[in-house]
Amino acid sequence: MKLIRFLEKHFSAVLFCFSILSGAYVYGIASYKYEWFPVPVLQQAKAGFDAWQKLEAKEVIYGKVEDVTVPKEDLTTWLVEPRNYDDLLLITGGFEEQPELCPELGCIAWIMDREGNVFHTWSVSRADLFDGQEFEGFSGQPGRDNVNVLSVDLDGNGDLVVTFQAKNMFPYHIGSMRIDRESNILWSFINHAHHWPHIAENGEALLPWAQLEQSPKKHIGPTRIDTNCSEYGAVYEEGFQIYNPAGERIRAVRFEDLFLKNRLMGLVYSVREGCDPYHINGLVELNEATAAKIEGAEAGDIAMSLRSSSSLIIVDRYDDIVHQVIMGPMVAQHSPVVTERGTFVLFDNLGGLASQGGSRILEIDPVSGLGTSLFPLAGDTEHVLFSEEQGVVRLSENNERALVSVSGTGKVLEVDLLEGRPIWEYLNQTSLSAFVRRIGETTDANFALMETRGADYVSRDFVEAVLGRTEPIGVVQPEA
Repeated sequence: MKLIRFLEKHFSAVLFCFSILSGAYVYGIASYKYEWFPVPVLQQAKAGFDAWQKLEAKEVIYGKVEDVTVPKEDLTTWLVEPRNYDDLLLITGGFEEQPELCPELGCIAWIMDREGNVFHTWSVSRADLFDGQEFEGFSGQPGRDNVNVLSVDLDGNGDLVVTFQAKNMFPYHIGSMRIDRESNILWSFINHAHHWPHIAENGEALLPWAQLEQSPKKHIGPTRIDTNCSEYGAVYEEGFQIYNPAGERIRAVRFEDLFLKNRLMGLVYSVREGCDPYHINGLVELNEATAAKIEGAEAGDIAMSLRSSSSLIIVDRYDDIVHQVIMGPMVAQHSPVVTERGTFVLFDNLGGLASQGGSRILEIDPVSGLGTSLFPLAGDTEHVLFSEEQGVVRLSENNERALVSVSGTGKVLEVDLLEGRPIWEYLNQTSLSAFVRRIGETTDANFALMETRGADYVSRDFVEAVLGRTEPIGVVQPEA
């Protein structure tokens, strides 16, 4: 009775409150469905909170695999009788790595022989990156101190194209740089390049590219395919971009647009993580032999590795045309290269047998789309290979050997592809003295084993004629 009398007395006020609540409920449903305010704000806040959760509580050098209490003195090891190869090796390093060779800033890359004798280095300061550019749109702790080298590629003039990723920042795709043989910066941009770059025959830089979409759309383009993104509150909208040697971006392609145009939406439906539906992690220019095996393709077109869909796509260099899609033989692969046989070779992270480690170096025939394991060989019970993430393979000039960067282990293996066995090994150990100086703190160890994010072949003639080096300038061994 009291309730009835209360409602009779305050009916207008109760009706008004009920109307407000009902309207708020209806608006809440509609705002969620159509992403009206405040949904975008909440999603951006969630993305920032996720980035904050990923911040490292203690400063650590980027790419560290493990601390080394007692430094290993022999970083290079022949696993067979030493062989007399004339080529040298380009090793990807990073800021503050190998401070004995690059005392001020560390070596972002160096060229060495198989005994660890170093012939040339490149070194750049973080403070000189991205002159006049700001880290707009980044969460976490945006700044140059959190920018790190991911990979490099070398052109015929001694220029390096470098890509940068970040720790303690969201998103992690940062940008790229081109420096000359003397480490002078030719250009550097916060252009959201990431993973492994590739310098084409004409000197253009082919770069993976990412954009952050906040708030993520509910569907992929005009399709009914749900984005299925819940982890970050943002979608990595990726593609590729091309820069000429002068630093002008001459092409940029978004995968969503490309796949919609070519009716390849199965590539976004098949992914394991909707917030990262493409994850381009390597690209390479087609040579004549490979292009000849792909209908409609020409030398200079681009093959790209997409980790999320475990696919290799071949895209026209100048038009938005996909010439071929290869799926099936590999899982979460990285770093494709082309051979003189007209095939692709890549680091297949998860497509191998668990009994052989789980990873493999895979050769793919673009005609059949099928793959053959080059290392470990089928039936090999002696050798194992595994890197769940990253992993790079590069071929010698005659395609008979491969340098395999097993990133998560800190090792580079040289593999004889004719024999299907490793013949040489390098451990990427560095002193932490430069890193300790920068952060102004002590560490638990003086050395660290670092990820191997790239090793490639360089001819000795190139080093002598272009870089002007005939004698070593140092070694990658720890100080006594």
